[in-house]
Amino acid sequence: MCRMTSRTCFLLLFLVVQGTGAVHAQVHDSIPTRTDSIQVYYFYSSRIDSTLSRNAHWWDTAFHAAQNYDPLLLSETFSQTAGNIGLAHRNMYFSKPSNSGFDPGYHHIDGYTLNSENIRYYHTLLPFTDLKYVTGSRKEQYFHVIHSHNIKRQVTIAANFRIINAFGRRSFRQKADNINTSFTAYYTTRKQRYGVFTHYYYNRSKNMENGGLLVDSTYEQYREGLNFTQFAYGLFNALNTFKENAWQVKQFVNLDFRRADSTAGKLRGFSMGRFTLTSTYQKPRYYYEDQDASSGYYNAIYYDSTAADDSSYTKQLHNSLNWCSNEFNARGKPSVMRLFAGIKHSYIEVHEAPLAFYLSQFRYSGGLQLNLHNGFRAEISGDYLTGDYNAGDLSAGMNASYGLGDGAKKGTLSVFGRFARTEASWVARHIENNYYRWYHNFGKQQKTEAGLSYIYKRLQTRIHWQQWSHMVFFNEASLPQQDFGKAANVIALTAKKDFVFGKVRVDNTLLMQYTDRDDIIRVPLLVASQAWYVTFDMFKKALKVQTGIEAWYNTPYYADAWNPATRQFHLQNERKTGNYVYIDVFLNLKIKRAVLFLALDHVNSGLMGYKYYTTLHYPAPDRAFKFGVSWMFHD
Repeated sequence: MCRMTSRTCFLLLFLVVQGTGAVHAQVHDSIPTRTDSIQVYYFYSSRIDSTLSRNAHWWDTAFHAAQNYDPLLLSETFSQTAGNIGLAHRNMYFSKPSNSGFDPGYHHIDGYTLNSENIRYYHTLLPFTDLKYVTGSRKEQYFHVIHSHNIKRQVTIAANFRIINAFGRRSFRQKADNINTSFTAYYTTRKQRYGVFTHYYYNRSKNMENGGLLVDSTYEQYREGLNFTQFAYGLFNALNTFKENAWQVKQFVNLDFRRADSTAGKLRGFSMGRFTLTSTYQKPRYYYEDQDASSGYYNAIYYDSTAADDSSYTKQLHNSLNWCSNEFNARGKPSVMRLFAGIKHSYIEVHEAPLAFYLSQFRYSGGLQLNLHNGFRAEISGDYLTGDYNAGDLSAGMNASYGLGDGAKKGTLSVFGRFARTEASWVARHIENNYYRWYHNFGKQQKTEAGLSYIYKRLQTRIHWQQWSHMVFFNEASLPQQDFGKAANVIALTAKKDFVFGKVRVDNTLLMQYTDRDDIIRVPLLVASQAWYVTFDMFKKALKVQTGIEAWYNTPYYADAWNPATRQFHLQNERKTGNYVYIDVFLNLKIKRAVLFLALDHVNSGLMGYKYYTTLHYPAPDRAFKFGVSWMFHD
């Protein structure tokens, strides 16, 4: 605790001092003026290839759901976990990765890591700093700071730093120690003819692994009479560590030489469109340590029967060149049709002692966008890979949206579809460590999906169909296997609807899923959450108060088990989890830009027994008190 506090305090002091001396900035002309929010917006690196303004998001200053600081809760998904914040997790919504190209296959910590797809670039009229600190039972600490300001008219920098340090249950070896940090900077000319964007990020997680309870009934029946040290679990000296360094530089140039002709009412000249050059470097590293390899937890030991320190890492260098046609036509209106195309080269090294692999791949992509009248938009795109390992990977998809009524007053209807044929992940085809060893030459997986969504005011609905052929999965023995049976179908229906009754608001979220191949895909039939809360003002509106109760539930199912040595979730037929209601109570307070919250998570812990699991042999967190404060500085 002392070590973390010194680090965070130093960074906090530095950022606050820096923020006071920043100069004013100029917001892009196409960003609309907002009167109900501070003028801070952000956008993502992945969207720079087309346009900045259309994909900008305004910073939300509301204190609604301030108690849900966990990144897994912020993503608005339901997850099974290893029993503590920051540990391994898996989405209950079936969403197996299916992107073309190289995939190491380790996604157990994705919800707590930064990557080039979720890095945010900020822009603001004034320097701003957002601070959040949370402390809770079992020595849980959460600290997050974001700072951004313009150092010159067209130059913006930002820093993002987050720590999750949580011990979990006493003597259960559930400690999570996660650090995520990123730095961004970008420059654009005044007329947006040229721009350069760069970011660096670092991820580190050091998570203890206990292997789960050996006998669940001991925990469930005799918990009140036993000390936590008397519960037997699978691993006593195991540790999973993940480290990643990455950077990206992206440059664009608009080769638009058109000039306005006032007499003709249009632009004259020629344009070659927009070119974007991107270079990305990644080095993810994975370590698994166990100082008691002969504990009996593993089925086989290949190198060291007393202790093991398995490691693997990849080096990835990606260079891509993309082009898109003009965003506006000769009359200065949005183009009805935009074309885009790109080529990407990837050089990849995979190191698994004592072996090393060297891969080279090319990706070719292209498509078109349509912007028609009455708010109809559509996009068709595809890509194809050549080279090593992922040669022959391809994908093609389309999506379209239409605003119902004048100005989408009756909501927005969207449809999408996609087909992908991809190689299995690297870890599914090859692994070499102290406990597992396999080499598979799996064939291509095929995925076909389609969906329909409708958004109207406080209602969001979505139906999503997936069909998998020759899917690669991890079976009950925690080994990779390819399915050659009939195609597996998964249908998911999601719905979100908020109701307002005066000062009382009820938020409802529903997920329903069905699969016709529950021998290879396990999903809960129903996952639901509901929050009841009231919001009111006190002391002549100087204090805003929000208090309420929230609960979530999922039907019983054979949730995938967790294997820390392979870092994979896998099928199990031992026991169903779920059929339990988790209840939290909270109180949120807002004074100007400061937000405080008090929360009691899982308030009903022990009242209905101790059979609460989201992952086999990993009990969900017990009752815990949380206190947090968030403060926005923007001046």
